[in-house]
Amino acid sequence: MQNRRETSGKTASDAPRVYTHLWVIAAIFVYIMAFRTVGYFISSGLFVFALIVIFSSVEKLVLKAVISAAIVAICYVMFQKLFGVRLPTLWG
Repeated sequence: MQNRRETSGKTASDAPRVYTHLWVIAAIFVYIMAFRTVGYFISSGLFVFALIVIFSSVEKLVLKAVISAAIVAICYVMFQKLFGVRLPTLWG
């Protein structure tokens, strides 16, 4: 009974605010600004890594970096080879 009283006394305004939507908008803005200047690999790798960290906990960062690199590589192969779309790279 006591647990029910304690949880029923809490309201949604007591919960800590999460600004996930603002972080996603900021990440998209930075990604768009960086895409042409630093190329596909760096900007997309950082963008995917940032989204993974935003929507999950800040643990196992090395694993998340590896997953981000794999996603970026798969998308590169898909766009470059399958669709024939040239993506900007840092080396030209």
